[in-house]
Amino acid sequence: MDDIKEQFDRIKRWYSRLKNLEDIKKFPTKEESLHVRNEYLDIAYAFFMNCYHMSDWIAKNRTGIKTMEDPFLYAKNSNYLKFSYDICIASKHLKINRAIVDKDISLERVFHQGAGSAKKSIRNMEYVAKYKDCLGNIHSMKLIDIATNCISEWERFFKDEGIKV
Repeated sequence: MDDIKEQFDRIKRWYSRLKNLEDIKKFPTKEESLHVRNEYLDIAYAFFMNCYHMSDWIAKNRTGIKTMEDPFLYAKNSNYLKFSYDICIASKHLKINRAIVDKDISLERVFHQGAGSAKKSIRNMEYVAKYKDCLGNIHSMKLIDIATNCISEWERFFKDEGIKV
């Protein structure tokens, strides 16, 4: 059975794939656009599923760890890891019954005006998580930014708990 380090390494490999697609998605041809979009979202969902389930790996593998903060509460109360729960559950189920961020969270492709261009271009797209706050205001955050900060938050947890990864 894999240990905590192997699971975190798996998460980092999914992150690396996401980061690589983040770079190439800026320049797809029109024909490649649908493939790049599907590939990006598949990898994003895989990243967030593995990232969310890191809590399970930690909770079930406490060998050699004397005291530990509850990994589920840590993720739920973090600024970014909480997104991984909602994205993970939303990708696996038709409806989210208990959301941390927003039960209607969605991953979307957003186009921006290109410089000096009258049209939106696939060369100026990004993927975001769209969600509502407790007041009903709609927000969006770039997926790659959420993913980058999720990695940092797990690294902080491991450092604070003295877990070698």
